Amino acid sequence: MAFDGVCEIRRVAMNADSGRVQLDLKATDGTFDWNWFLCKQPVNREALAIGLAAITSNRNVTAYIENIGAFAEITILGLAK
Repeated sequence: MAFDGVCEIRRVAMNADSGRVQLDLKATDGTFDWNWFLCKQPVNREALAIGLAAITSNRNVTAYIENIGAFAEITILGLAK
């Protein structure tokens, strides 16, 4: 099941084994509770910047996730108003 919506974010991290950005997200519409997601490799720096900006400014993120589940890949990530 795909998800295209707004999420709260509480943590962002770098996975030491894969070098990929991990985001701890929760869908604001209740689709899923707190869960770690991985960003696609080509947009690691951008995802890290968006995640940190959202946390420091107390904002949500928009995300497109093709298959919801632990460590699923985020295809699109943005900063929500």
